[in-house]
Parts: sequence; structure tokens; C-alpha cells
Amino acid sequence: MNAGHSLGEWLAGYSSELAEVNSVKALIDVLNPETFELKDSRFIAIGAGIDAIKLVIDTIPNLYISNDNCPNQVILCGSNAALDELVPLLKSRQVFHQILPFQSGFHSPFIADKLDVILAGMEKAQFQQTKIPLWSATTLEPYPSDQEAIRKLSAEHLIQPVRFRELTDKLYEEGARCFIQIGTGGLIGFIDDTLKGKAFSTIASSVATRSALAQLQRVVAALFVEGKTVELDFLEVQNQSKKSLGKGIKLQLGSPIIRDFKEIKTLAQSFELSKQNNISATGAKTGHPLVQAFQENITDMIRMQEEVLTLFQNRPEITVLKPAMPEISVNKHFSKLLYINLDTHPYLIDHSLLRQPKGWPHVSDMEPVIPMTMIFELLAETAQAEIPGTHVHKIMNVSVFQWMNVAKPFEKTVKGEWRSPNHAYLDIENFANAEILLASSAPAAPVFNVSVGDLLSIERTPEEIYDKHMFHGELYQGITEVSAVGTKGIIGKIKGNGGKGSLLDNAGQLFGLWLQLTLTKDRIAFPVKIRDIEFFGDMTDQDGLFECTCILTELNDEFAIADIVLKRDGKVWCAITGWQNRRLEIDEPLWNVSMSPLHNRLSEEIAPEVFFFHQAYTRVASWDFILKRYFNQTEKQYHQQLLPNKRKNWMVSRVAVKDAVRNLLREQKNHPCFPIAFEIRSNVAGKPYLMGNIIENIHISLAHKGKDAVGIARYGGPVGIDMEIIEERSSGFYDLVFTDHELALLKDRNQAEWTTRFWVAKEAYSKFLGTGLKGNPKAFEIGSIKEDHLWINQTEIKTIKHKNYIIGWTL
Repeated sequence: MNAGHSLGEWLAGYSSELAEVNSVKALIDVLNPETFELKDSRFIAIGAGIDAIKLVIDTIPNLYISNDNCPNQVILCGSNAALDELVPLLKSRQVFHQILPFQSGFHSPFIADKLDVILAGMEKAQFQQTKIPLWSATTLEPYPSDQEAIRKLSAEHLIQPVRFRELTDKLYEEGARCFIQIGTGGLIGFIDDTLKGKAFSTIASSVATRSALAQLQRVVAALFVEGKTVELDFLEVQNQSKKSLGKGIKLQLGSPIIRDFKEIKTLAQSFELSKQNNISATGAKTGHPLVQAFQENITDMIRMQEEVLTLFQNRPEITVLKPAMPEISVNKHFSKLLYINLDTHPYLIDHSLLRQPKGWPHVSDMEPVIPMTMIFELLAETAQAEIPGTHVHKIMNVSVFQWMNVAKPFEKTVKGEWRSPNHAYLDIENFANAEILLASSAPAAPVFNVSVGDLLSIERTPEEIYDKHMFHGELYQGITEVSAVGTKGIIGKIKGNGGKGSLLDNAGQLFGLWLQLTLTKDRIAFPVKIRDIEFFGDMTDQDGLFECTCILTELNDEFAIADIVLKRDGKVWCAITGWQNRRLEIDEPLWNVSMSPLHNRLSEEIAPEVFFFHQAYTRVASWDFILKRYFNQTEKQYHQQLLPNKRKNWMVSRVAVKDAVRNLLREQKNHPCFPIAFEIRSNVAGKPYLMGNIIENIHISLAHKGKDAVGIARYGGPVGIDMEIIEERSSGFYDLVFTDHELALLKDRNQAEWTTRFWVAKEAYSKFLGTGLKGNPKAFEIGSIKEDHLWINQTEIKTIKHKNYIIGWTL
């Protein structure tokens, strides 16, 4: 059967003999990109499945599914306005995406009005009954036989989405197991993703790194391995060997392994008896040089045979090993319900990402999550339970895709499939997967020679580690000693401390600690993948103290990768290859706020009471970190309701104000507090105020501009603050904003700077009153100036220049 993707469907049609080559060329010529170029449409590739983004698509006008490629990729086509609305949503949800550099509008309603052009271009195309079934990615059925129906389907194919993911599943249901991609492209990647966990094979017929003939050889070899009959007549290769006319010899394949070599021993003995005769016979002198050369060859052959038999007779005794796995019948597919909550697994509260005030009533604000190590141990135990009496030998290709939060019960089904008698693949859809290799006993441990490089003069006590570096609570605090810190790695003592997965979690903590101690940028990293974990003892036997050595193997802007060896009592218990951490854009201020929010803040105090916060972060994960650290449930719900392009401005201004409030409480009341302990609301006029038990009689004001914000907090009475960029103003601005008296005050001053100071003073004063400018800025007249202080109706406004801003606030 044949199938294709987009225009590739017509090339598949040629292969199926649906149309001659000239007809296919005519069809492609009709689709001149210039004819179909649409200025107000763009394609965007998204690294997520259709289910994950369907709700988003439904809420944005003029946005359509163009290609449903596989469970982890779709391509959308939308208007410029639609993509402008979509992209911030994708960023906020940390969904990978890329806008594509063409604007044809194919496979979307955008070219529906071009249907007549398409149909007219197909009039000359001649179609016929296919000799090989051709499947449509539009209908998910074989192509029709009627010419008019074929033309109609070919036209609809350009307007309707490419349903390649569904088509792949359909072909698999129809019995397809070998998928060969003809030509270049990434279709086999789509198929691999769609059929993940099933029995199938894919191969491309053309790759950039190999010649066409060399890749064809690999295609033929792959088909042979899959048991397919391969016809090579089309290559017109002449077979020079003559075929035997006699009957073939039936080979006894599948015979048992030879274990008794008596016949060979007899052969050796008989060889000894006849050796002298053979040598004397072959050594007879003959006058013909050809015969003499033949005799010398025979002598050489006898000597080689003698050497081989001598080696065989002197071979060491070999013990035939028993099979590593007991032969137990198991179901190919298996599953298990995973139900985890804080009642059944209370230790997970000590694996919370965020520290909140003691006794904090909202567990969701603490972000308790399942450790990656606990997940892969659960997957291993699930596979092991299918074949009792086995040991976990390896856990391989571990991947986690998102946090598994247990603030609410985490309930998912683990699905497993045996890929061989002792090799299982297990998957928690959308969250994690791994492969498990079982054995009847633990293997012997090899020798590991590892070095942490040149030693560094860095020391840390366990108390310092869990106060400044690691978020973990008591039952996941298992680093008991840092023995050595080097340029290439770290050595320490670790133990399991009560939480499931805590031992290996502490191995990961030690590697994470090394990154924090030695890197200068993006030092915070969390585990996302592991290539291989090999156990040389019982996986479940995790008692005692382990020496843990972490060696860096790769470092780039995105990831840090290490190999890790755990020893107990001098013996290797476990070796981990390819422990991969994703580096986060979390700088020292943000990490300090997370680890010790009582005594740290993100904003800078640029003047007494005045705090300035700059949007220094570009990654969604960093802003998510700030959101969860600074804002309570009510505030987070409000934030979620805002338009995506409004959320950062809302956050930065409130971070600045919260830092101002916390600083005021600490300095005047000696009351350090968490930023989440109070919230900021606004009245009907938009004036912000505080809600909480500890902020009585504190007044606040805030302002933001671009990527920056300022906030101020004060006891006893109202306050107003504003900020503006220093820039030239138009003549119309002067006429609208300033009175004659103010224009006289501005005379002979730097206009860009001082018009900005005047404007900031008016805004700050109107916020002080809680009224805003009411559309009449002249009503808030600057009465006098002294240095950088301005007065409006006896209220003094202090102004300063900071970066490229003027910032002003009431005193």
C-alpha cells in the first residue's frame, strides 16, 4: 500500500500508477506558490498533540489545523492576528513552537476560494485504477476509482487538514508494519512518534549522509530482516552464476548446540596415525613443478589443521551458562493503576518545590511533586511484578515531560509492553516513560576508574546545603558529606532518608549541588532524562551509607549531563550513565528568594521605600517560578484570567510592591514575611490596596513601563508613584498637558528630561489622591521646583533619574 503527506500524496499516486508522470507534473505546476501566496496567513509548527491545543484553537478566530502529523506535532495555519494572539499563549504554557517561512495557506480554508483554479488545472490530468492501493490522508480510505471522484478528492486534499497521524494508525490497523519513506523529509519521525510502543520498523530511502546506492542496500537489508521478499529485477543486475540443475539439499537448521566433541577427538586421533603417511606421500619428489606446488599447499593445509586441533584439545573447560531468565509465560501488554496522594504517600510533602510559611493551609502553593527517581522505581517494580523472582538489572531511556503534582491525587495508568522476554517498555502518558531490563540475578560489577579533576577549595555542610542550595524537606535530605569538589565532578556521602526514591534523588541532588557550586550562569537545573541505570545489587536494598561520585560528561546552554557511580562498603551498587539535567534561567536572586523568601527579594531598593524590578528573565519557566513564589491562589487565578500580553506587566509591578511592603515590615515592625502572605487588590478606580492580616495601615502605589516596574509602601497615609521614559514630546503634548505657568517653569531646561519629570509628578500626585488624572492633566499644576523636587498643591514630589526613566513619588 502507498500513502503520502501533502503534495507527497500525489507522488505516492504516481507510484501506485494512479496517474502518469506528466499528469503528476501538471498537478504540481498548478500549485505555483505565487498563485496561492496569502499575505495574511502564516503557518506555525507546534510541539504538542492536537488534544493539547484543541481548546486554544477553538477560542481564536481564523486559526485552523493544517497538518496533524503525530502525537507531538501539529501545524496550524492562521491569520497574522490569530498567530499574534496564539504565540503568547504557547509561551505561557511552555509549548515549543516555530513560525514557518511560507504563506501558501494550503490545507486550510484560506484557499477555498481558489478551488476553481485547482479543479481547472486538473482537467488535463488523466487518472486510472491504481495497481497498488493508494490511501488518502483526507478520508483515511483508499482512493476511489472514478476519475471525477479522484479529481474532487485531490482538490479537497488541499483545503482539508492532512490527517497523517490518523492515517498512520489506520495503515497499522490494516496490517502495515514496515514503513519506507521515499525521498527526503521527516515522515518516519512522525510514524515513530505515532506508533511508539508497537511492533513496526521505519527506514528512509534517501539520507543526506549516504549515497543513494548505499542507502538502498540498507533498505533491502531491513526488508530482508523483516522477512519480506525483495525483488531486485528492476536493477537489471545480471546473475553470473549458473543455477544448479540438480535437487537442492535440505539444510537441518535449528539443530541443537553441539556439546559432545567425541567425533572431533576421534578425528584428531586418526589424524595422528595417518600424519606420517600423508607427509611422506605429499613430500615425494616429483619432477613437475605444478605437482610440487600442489603438494606444498597440501602440506601447509595439514600443518594448519594440526594447529587448530591442538588448540582445541588444549582448550580450557567451559561451563555452559543457564539462561538468564526463567521461561515464564507473560502477557505481552500489561497495565497498572497508579494512585498517589499525600495521604497514601505523606513523605512527598518533603519533595515540595516551594517553601511556604509554617502551617500554610494551601498545599497547592507548595507544589509537592513526585521525584523522577520515585517514578522510575515504580515503573521497574511494575515490570518486576509481572515476572516474580526476577531482579531489576537496568532502567533505561528514562524521560519525564512535566511535574507530577500531588497537591491533588495523581491518578494515571501505567501501560507496559514486553519487547522481549526480559525487556519491557512502560509509559505514563504525557508524564514519563522508561524501559526496564530484568534478570534472574545481579551481574558482577566492573571496575570504574573515575576522576573529579583538579580539586577546588569548596566546602559545604549538610546544613548549608539544605538551607541555601536544595529545596528538599527532611525525608529527602540525604547528602551527609561533601568529600571532594573538583573541576569535573563531585564526591559525597549520601543515604536514603525515608521518602521513596530518596537515595537516587540524593545522587541527583549531589550533581545539582556541583552545578550550583561551580557554574556562573543558569546554575539551577532539574533532571529530565537518564540514559541508563545499571544495578549490581538489589534495587530495593537501599539501606546504609553510599559513596556517590558524579562526573560531568557534557555541558551546553540547555543541559548538563553526568555519569554517577554509587558504592556501598567499597562495592559498586549502581552505575548511572547520562543523567541529564535541564538548566533553568534562575539567577542567584531568584533562587535565594525561593530558598529563603523571608530574607531575600527580587527588586532593588533604588531610594528609601522605592523598589525597582526589571524583567531580566526570558524563559517561561522563570516567570512560572516567580508566579508561584510571590502570589497566592486568588492572585494566580486573577493572573490566569488576564490576556497573555498583560500578565508580565501585572506581575512585575506587584513583585516590586510586595518587596517594598516586606521591606517595610522587616525594618519598622521586625516582621519578615513571605511574599505569598498577603495579596494586592485594586478598587473600582484602579487604586491598589493590600489584603492580609499583617499589613494594617500600609499604603501602596505602583507603576510599570515596558519591562520594568516600581513600587512603594508607607505607613500612615496615601502615597503615589510613577515612572516614564525620558523622551522628546510633541507640541500637541505641551498644549494638552501644561499650563502657561508650567511652560514658564520649563523654559531654559532640558525639555526631554523636565517635561518627563513634570508628567511623572502629575501622575504620582493623581495616584496619591486616588483619582487619576481624569483626562485633565492641567488641573494638577506644578506650582514650584527646587532641584529635583516639585510641588503640586503643597504636596512634595521627589523625582530621580534611573536608567532611562524618570521616577517620582509623593513625600
